[in-house]
Amino acid sequence: MGGPELKLTDDARRAAGAACFDYLELLDPFRPDLFRYCRKLASVHHSIENPRGYLVRIASNLWVDRIRRRQVERAALAAEVSDPTQAPGPRASVAA
Repeated sequence: MGGPELKLTDDARRAAGAACFDYLELLDPFRPDLFRYCRKLASVHHSIENPRGYLVRIASNLWVDRIRRRQVERAALAAEVSDPTQAPGPRASVAA
């Protein structure tokens, strides 16, 4: 199963670490709201017999939602390209 081994230079490792830190710093203001939201979603009113299966199901549902969202976005872009006059956009103001 082994493929080519990825070897990062020290500079690449530092850049990746800095990018990760910057990303986490950008998300920091949203963490309390995100935490509350996740806790609300996590309130389960029954015991979870198979935690691994439960988490895999959540991940699968998120993946399916992501794919569906992409399909909707692509269809909307295709419709816009095929008939730009029908694309929603800012309405011209009517002068009185």
